[in-house]
Amino acid sequence: MSEKRVRNIDVIELDEHEPPLRLEKGGEFIVEDVVENYIILRSENGPSFMVDLPTFEVGFEAVSG
Repeated sequence: MSEKRVRNIDVIELDEHEPPLRLEKGGEFIVEDVVENYIILRSENGPSFMVDLPTFEVGFEAVSG
């Protein structure tokens, strides 16, 4: 089974993280899990982090292939 990948379509600042997390436009992430109203993402070489569902729906797009 292949990994599901997404790309953020704009700069996203996640203030609920300590320290705040800034995702530059065009970053690609692996979808690790969906938990209640959050999506757990991970960059290729980085730690996992959570994005709330409303932010995810407007800020990310699927990456094909």
